[in-house]
Amino acid sequence: MQVEVLEKYAVPQVPSVSGMEIIDGQVWLMGDDTSYLYRLDGNYQVCETVSLYRDRRKPGEKTPKLLKADLEGMASFVWRGTPYIMVVGSGSLPVVRERGYLLTLNEERQHFRLDLAPLYSFLKEEYHIADLNIEGITTTEDHIFFVQRGNLAGDNYLFQFPIDELIPYVLGHHTNLPKATARLFDLGATGTVPRGFGGLQTLNNTQLLAVVAVENTKSTYLDGQTLGSYLAIIDLTLSTSTIEVVPLEMNGQALLEKAESLAILERVSDRELIVLIASDNDDLPSSLIKARVQF
Repeated sequence: MQVEVLEKYAVPQVPSVSGMEIIDGQVWLMGDDTSYLYRLDGNYQVCETVSLYRDRRKPGEKTPKLLKADLEGMASFVWRGTPYIMVVGSGSLPVVRERGYLLTLNEERQHFRLDLAPLYSFLKEEYHIADLNIEGITTTEDHIFFVQRGNLAGDNYLFQFPIDELIPYVLGHHTNLPKATARLFDLGATGTVPRGFGGLQTLNNTQLLAVVAVENTKSTYLDGQTLGSYLAIIDLTLSTSTIEVVPLEMNGQALLEKAESLAILERVSDRELIVLIASDNDDLPSSLIKARVQF
């Protein structure tokens, strides 16, 4: 795989971008410390905001770390004929970060709060994860996928659930846990710092795109110095635990940005894409990175 960074845009109106989807040609963003979704116009300026939960802060203002929902995973999909956006918290703190939201994108714009605590408790117990840190979600025709950032523990998991089981479960329609499968990945390290998953996007029904970031921190709670970001392709038909990661570079230098999400802007051919990568730069403005991907 080859990755060429083409352009970079600052998005100062959206704090700490953590999730992105392109829906009908329009970019939607969320941040991990804001209570809003943000829709951008063609110049990557905010043209609409959607409140996810009650918060006295206005769009663009940050929610304090102890109070934020830490919404990290975002996916758009059609389920049983209705288009949705789904966002989920990281699970890195009890209760406040164990929730998600499901929004319909039809005229009714229905809004559902999701209690993810039972699902996250199951994942921690079943796969012996001390520090859960869900960073991205995406869907294929029949399944929904979650990725876990391993941090120093190195437990970079891809979890897979049947979408027809998971959505009714998180909506509270029944209490039967969805059937889960998991794959553990070795993403290597940059220097001595392990790499971790940052976000997911569907390439096709058997392949996923992933962003991988390197953050020098021992905690799922505290931020650390970003040492670089990468792109990877996960082949769902293979059982290997090792995948190629390709660094994001500009002018021959590593981009020291924390890639958190990506979306496909254009499918140039079967082997070439133009993608947007969302970067959470913590105390600096968020950014969008346009890149060409050939594979």
